[in-house]
Amino acid sequence: MKILPGQDRPEKHVWWLRKALYSLKQASQEWYTKVHKVMVRLEYKISVADKCVFTHIDANGYLIIVAVYMDDFLFISKSLKFVESSKSEISGHFEMKNLGLAKWILQMELNHDISNGVTTLSQFQYIEEILKCHGMADS
Repeated sequence: MKILPGQDRPEKHVWWLRKALYSLKQASQEWYTKVHKVMVRLEYKISVADKCVFTHIDANGYLIIVAVYMDDFLFISKSLKFVESSKSEISGHFEMKNLGLAKWILQMELNHDISNGVTTLSQFQYIEEILKCHGMADS
């Protein structure tokens, strides 16, 4: 990192960054720390299996799962009202934009059958890539 022109840096002094930069190794840890503090303050529980998955149960007994991947939030619940209120609450702490229903997550395709309340996952494209990589695509 270069010092700005006109700034003096006495010997044996270091610069202290007030916030993490994307290119620094610590950026992801700083981001997680910020997300963690907000989610705990909003009374979400942290999953034992995955520290980037948070859960909360509302007054009506609806469960919401919020999965955080990089800087993306995936909201999962049977109650659309609960999803919307949770998004609104969390967006008070982070700059967010609604991208609608998730279609892809972690190389899995999500297919939504809203009328039957069913969401299915498919790894077809990933499997095709693996088969091509090993010369087995036409088998």
